[in-house]
Amino acid sequence: MARPYNTYKTGNWQPSKLELNNTDDAAPGQIFISVRVADNDASTRPRIYDNDGNVVYIGPEEATMDFKAQKLFGQDVITFWSGETGVSGGYGYGKVHILDNTYNEIYSVILQDNFSTPTGETKNSYIDVHEHIITDRNTMIVTAVNVTQQNLTSAGGSGTQWMIDSHFYEIDIASNAVVFS
Repeated sequence: MARPYNTYKTGNWQPSKLELNNTDDAAPGQIFISVRVADNDASTRPRIYDNDGNVVYIGPEEATMDFKAQKLFGQDVITFWSGETGVSGGYGYGKVHILDNTYNEIYSVILQDNFSTPTGETKNSYIDVHEHIITDRNTMIVTAVNVTQQNLTSAGGSGTQWMIDSHFYEIDIASNAVVFS
């Protein structure tokens, strides 16, 4: 059975219709959805539905990924990545938002370091789309990529190949200071 959904006047967008087949053994709680439709598409907005299929939360109108519930300072929080996707090679550049239980942003985690990009552009933050997790020390582990041009003729490549170098960082959430890299 299709469930009703709410229409909001704050944007030119409607949430996906959600059809639920509840069973007696379904766990109570909320349903988190973060659909990737197309690169940098606002329809990737994260959403939370209740067990009846009603919209509880709709995220910002920007490309988002890795939408999940976590704990920070012993409190429930919601986290998600937003930024530039569709970068050749399957990575992105962005930041992680942390929301409290009223859906207000309490922290925005960014990563600044000495990175190279294929275009030579400087980014506001270099956190990759793939992973972020809050540790029990109230820091965040994130991934990032450094893309540099290399001469790979000795390995059978051309003289102008791009190499993707994967990194991980531990970041202090309150200050955005790098704790470990």
